[in-house]
Amino acid sequence: IAEFNILRRVIFRTLEAKGAITSRERDIIYESISIALAKAGAEYARTQIKEVEQFKTRLQLIPDIQPTLIAHLDRELHYLFVNETYRDWFHVDPSTLLNKNVADIFSKDIYEALKNKSKEALQGKTVHFKHWVTYPSGKKYVEVTYKPHFEDGEVTGIFVSVDDLTEEMTIIETLRQEQ
Repeated sequence: IAEFNILRRVIFRTLEAKGAITSRERDIIYESISIALAKAGAEYARTQIKEVEQFKTRLQLIPDIQPTLIAHLDRELHYLFVNETYRDWFHVDPSTLLNKNVADIFSKDIYEALKNKSKEALQGKTVHFKHWVTYPSGKKYVEVTYKPHFEDGEVTGIFVSVDDLTEEMTIIETLRQEQ
């Protein structure tokens, strides 16, 4: 647009200097071009916004198709993001978990265990652990990963990944009992 404005000024000055247009005609043409540019800019902005929204929708599908719980927590352990798998495990609309604290979601004993592990992640360490947890969808043996989220060198939150290993653990326990 800047290049267009420079070219426009050069053309109009040349036409004015040669007497091809009056200053009033120039002003009318300027106004018409400005309106057209504003409309084109607005249409371009709408197109850009639409493309960003489409990209966000496609990007959201990636964590939503995973059988793993995926979340992002802030430093106070409030949910900033949860994937669609939370619907199956917690029997709630995932959006209802946003801004809730982990303490509001889990029992006190589970919360205490998670809080202690999250402290390590908030100190900048990636944490892996496995344990049994009872969810509304049932008791599960899970493998949890807490990965610190860094911004400008500071830990601002935690990325969470929770995999259901119940089936594998059940097989292992069955094999142990058979021995």
